[in-house]
Amino acid sequence: MQGGLQSIEEALTVGVPLIAIPFFSDQDFNVKKIEEKGIGIRLDFADITKEKLLFALDKVINDSRYRKNVIHLATLLNDQPQTAMERAIWWTDYVLRHKGATHLRTAAVDMPCYQFLLLDVIAFIFLISIIVLLIVFIAVRALSSDLIANMNTNATAAEAEAAARAVASTIIWSSWQVWVVRIAPTRVSSPPTRVATPTSRIATPATTIARSPSASSCSNGGGARRTKVSVPLS
Repeated sequence: MQGGLQSIEEALTVGVPLIAIPFFSDQDFNVKKIEEKGIGIRLDFADITKEKLLFALDKVINDSRYRKNVIHLATLLNDQPQTAMERAIWWTDYVLRHKGATHLRTAAVDMPCYQFLLLDVIAFIFLISIIVLLIVFIAVRALSSDLIANMNTNATAAEAEAAARAVASTIIWSSWQVWVVRIAPTRVSSPPTRVATPTSRIATPATTIARSPSASSCSNGGGARRTKVSVPLS
């Protein structure tokens, strides 16, 4: 058997151990439960072989544990006040007695097709998702624009600062070159020499020659007279 619920119920009703080969959907889960309860063996369709199938048949037939476990579950399942056929007949009569038993009627019968298929719910979820994505997109776009604007502003300020630094560096370098090339050599090679030339005060000595009124008589062979010379010292 493939591991479906109806197949398991049929096997438990008659108390037969199982060899289950799951294919899809809930069958894998059901077959795991069969193994846990010890009422059957699992075989995988992808690697099933003749030897594996014969081994599984021999085990479920000759191993009494599988038979014992399945009989126990069959007893629990069949211990009911009615058989399946009797229950089906009783409920059919119940519906007839209560004129269709509308209180047991499912509301899905009266639903429109779009509600039964949950198309309205899907549309609502889709609309909400679109709105949320749109809000997120607008927010991200606004934040990105602000971020880019701030980056551009910072970049412009940085460029202006760099340009100012470059101009200042150029001015300083030019001033330094002018100082080194033109001014400094001149100050070093031809320093202004301030030589204090002493003022020459040359005083011509005033010579005072005092002669006697009769000096003219010296030439006449008179006696020698004393001459007084006064030289002022500067």
